[in-house]
Amino acid sequence: MYEKYDINKFRNEIDYIDNQIIKLISKRMKIAKKIAKKKIYSKLEIKDCTREKKIFKKIQKNSIKYKLNILYIVNIFKIIIEYSKLIQKKIFFDIKNLSKKQYIAYLGPKGSYSYLATKEYIKKNKFKKMHKQDCINFQEVITKVEQEDTIFGILPIENKCSGYIQEICNLLFDKKIFIFDQIYIPINHCLLGNKNTKIQTIKKIYTHVQPFQQCKKFFNQFPKWKIRYVSSSSYGMKKIKNYPNTNIAVIGNEIYGKKYGLQIIKNNISNIIDNHTRFIIISKIENNIKIKLNFQTSIFFTINKDTSKLFKIFKEIKKNKIELQKIKVYPMKKNPVQDYFYLEMIHHKQSEKINIFLKKLEKNTIFMQYLGSYPII
Repeated sequence: MYEKYDINKFRNEIDYIDNQIIKLISKRMKIAKKIAKKKIYSKLEIKDCTREKKIFKKIQKNSIKYKLNILYIVNIFKIIIEYSKLIQKKIFFDIKNLSKKQYIAYLGPKGSYSYLATKEYIKKNKFKKMHKQDCINFQEVITKVEQEDTIFGILPIENKCSGYIQEICNLLFDKKIFIFDQIYIPINHCLLGNKNTKIQTIKKIYTHVQPFQQCKKFFNQFPKWKIRYVSSSSYGMKKIKNYPNTNIAVIGNEIYGKKYGLQIIKNNISNIIDNHTRFIIISKIENNIKIKLNFQTSIFFTINKDTSKLFKIFKEIKKNKIELQKIKVYPMKKNPVQDYFYLEMIHHKQSEKINIFLKKLEKNTIFMQYLGSYPII
C-alpha cells in the first residue's frame, strides 16, 4: 500500500512538471512570434545559423551540468526550434501577403470543376478574405500567379480516369512558381441540355477536352455526334443556355447545370465510377514547412534520350531509398532528342534523402526544376 502511494505521488509530480514544460514551450512560442514580427520590420531572415549554434552550445553545456544525455536533449531542442521556425514562417507568409490582392485564380467561368475546387480549398483552409478570380484558360491562371496578381492559382493535374494532364505539365515546365498544396474533388460528369432535349435529338456536344476524354466510353455509343471543344465546362453550359434548342448538349456538373437552367439528360457518364480530379495550388511562395512524413516533392528534369543516364538516376533513387509517388515522361517539343520527366517523391525537399538525391540529380541532367514540397492528402 505504501509503495502504491509513493508511485502515485511521484506520478503527480511528473504530471505537474510536464504541465510546466508545456506552459514554458507555449511561452517560448509567443516570444518567437514577437521575434518574427521584429525580423520582418528589420528585414531579417527567419533562419539565423549563428544564433542556433550559440543555443546548441548552451544546451550541450547545461546537459553536462545537469548530468543529462547530450544527444537526447539536443534532439528535443531541435524539435522545439523547428516548431518555432514553423510558427515564424506562418507569420512571414501572412504579413508578406497582407498588401497583396487576396485572390485565387481558376479556370472559369463560375460553375467549372476548377471553380468547385477553388470554393472547397477556400472553405477547407478557412480563408476569410480570399476572393475567386476566373480566367479564360490555364495559361492565364499561371500568368496571374507569375505576375503576382493573385496569391494562388488552382490547376487540375491528374484525373483518376484519364490520368495526368500533360497540358498542365507543359505549362508549368520552366516556370518560376511552386506547387504549394493540393486538393481532391469528386467528379460527376453529366450530359446536360435545354428543356425537352432528348438523347435522340442531340447532334452536337460542347465540352472541354478533359471531360470528353473522361467520358469517351459513353460517347463511343454515339459516333454521329459532332464534338465542339470549348475553354471550360462552365463556358459550354453558359453557351448552350443562350441557344435554347434541343439538338445541342454539354458535359457539365449537376449543381451548376441547374443554376444555368439546364436539365440532366444522363447522369454520371464518366468512364469509371467514383471519378475524381487532383488539383494543385500554385504560388510564387514556396511551402517551406518541414514535416517529413506527410509531404511529397515534385520536380522536372530533362535528359537526352540516353538509357545510361536514366539508369544512373534510377540507381540513385534506389540507393537513397526514395519512394516514388508518380513518374511521367513527355517528349520535348523544342528538342526532339530530349525527354522531360515529372517526378513525385515522398518526403519534403529539406529531408536528408531528397536533398542528397536532388544534388546528385543536378549533375546527371541537362536541366532540373524544383516544383515544390507540399502536403500529401
